[in-house]
Amino acid sequence: MTWILIVLVAAIVFALLAFVLKMPRAGWELSGAALLVGIAGYALQGHPGTPGAPKAPIENKRAADEALVKQRQQMGDQFAQGQSWMILADGLARQGQYGAAAEVLRKGTQQFPQDADLWVSLGNALVGHSDGIITPAAQFAFQKAAAIAPDHPGPRSSWVWHSPSPAG
Repeated sequence: MTWILIVLVAAIVFALLAFVLKMPRAGWELSGAALLVGIAGYALQGHPGTPGAPKAPIENKRAADEALVKQRQQMGDQFAQGQSWMILADGLARQGQYGAAAEVLRKGTQQFPQDADLWVSLGNALVGHSDGIITPAAQFAFQKAAAIAPDHPGPRSSWVWHSPSPAG
């Protein structure tokens, strides 16, 4: 049944090219050959009966920096208002789920938009999600944190720590 459908589609495409689009007669052989090569390729490689196997996206499996987590916990309430958001995001980052951690922190920054710790954590999660590359979104998060709290140690150290080395 599949072959009947394939030949029918090829015939319809050829008819459209030849009669509707008024392809010159000299091009009919070349177009027919191209359609037949496509059908032959499908005959060799096509497997329409094989079920699909979708896979979940693979997150970066590197563990979160334990020293960073401990240091943040020691800082406690000195800077953070959204500590509960960061605890949840740290747990996700430890499992390598940086995308989920970034989403949690994004919601935290909506609730506490003036919390520099949340913005730094969001930038770090975005860098982890992009496999160590500072994306424009991560750069924005670091800059936002630096604008909120210029004396905060996080934005400057995060930017320096994750910055790519200069090409030499």
